Amino acid sequence: MAAAAPHAPRRAPAAEPSAGGRAPAPLAVRGLLPALAACLLLAAFSGGATDLPGESWVQLALAVLAAAACCAWLYGGGIALRAPRAAWAGLGLLTAFALWSGLSIAWSVAPDRSWAELNRGLAYVLAALLGIAAGTSLARASARACATLTFAGVLIALFALAGKTVPGVSLGGLLDLDQAGEVSRLRAPFGYWNALGLACALAAPPAVAVALDRRRGAAGRTAALLGLAVLLVVLALTYSRGALVALLCGLGLVLAVGGARLRVLAVSLA
Repeated sequence: MAAAAPHAPRRAPAAEPSAGGRAPAPLAVRGLLPALAACLLLAAFSGGATDLPGESWVQLALAVLAAAACCAWLYGGGIALRAPRAAWAGLGLLTAFALWSGLSIAWSVAPDRSWAELNRGLAYVLAALLGIAAGTSLARASARACATLTFAGVLIALFALAGKTVPGVSLGGLLDLDQAGEVSRLRAPFGYWNALGLACALAAPPAVAVALDRRRGAAGRTAALLGLAVLLVVLALTYSRGALVALLCGLGLVLAVGGARLRVLAVSLA
C-alpha cells in the first residue's frame, strides 16, 4: 500500500489588504500622528505649557510617546527613521542646545531655571524626533499632517470663539467659557492673544492644503474651508498684528513654493 504524500506545511494567513489594495499599517504607525496631536492640544489647553504643572504634563506625555515609538521601532512595529542629513544636523544642534542648557546649571545664578530650560529643550528634541518618525512611517504623511494640524487648530479656535458666543456655559471646574470678560481680545486657551493668533496663523496654510487636495472627498474639503473661515475670524478677534503678518508670510510661502498658485489664491481669498 503506497504511503500518502506528505502535506505541505500550513502557513499563517496573511493580513487582509485594505480597500485600497494595501495591508493596513501597524497600530503604532496609525496612532503616532493622533498621539502627537493629543500632545499639541494638551499643551494648548495647559496655557501653552509655559509654566508648571502644565509644562511637566506635556513633557511626560512626550516622553511616554517617545518610549512607545522607540519600542515599536526596535521590535518591528512599523516605525521608520529616515531623513535627509540636514534634518539630522538640525536635530543634533537642537540636542546640543538642550545639553548646553543643562551644563549651564554649574554656573547659573538661577539653577532651577536652567534645569527647566533643559527639560524644555529635551521636549523639543523629542517632538522633532517624533515628527521625523511620523513623516517617514506614514503613507501620505504630509497630507495627514495637514489634516491633523487643521483639526487641532480649528478645535482651539472654536474654544476661543465660544468665549464670545456662549460665555455663560460652565461645567463645574472642568470647563469655563467665560474667557473674554476682562479683555475683549480673544486669548483662550493660551491666556495670551498673540499666542492664539499665531496658532490660528500656523493652522491656516494646512487648512488651505486640505481644501485643495483633490484626493479627498467633497465633505472633507468643504470642512477644511469652513475651518479656515473659523481660523481667520478668531485671528481677527485677537487683534494681533504679529499673527496677521505670520499668516500673510505663511500663505505667501505656500504661493511661492507650492503648485496650483491660482487655486491657492482663490481658496485663501474666498
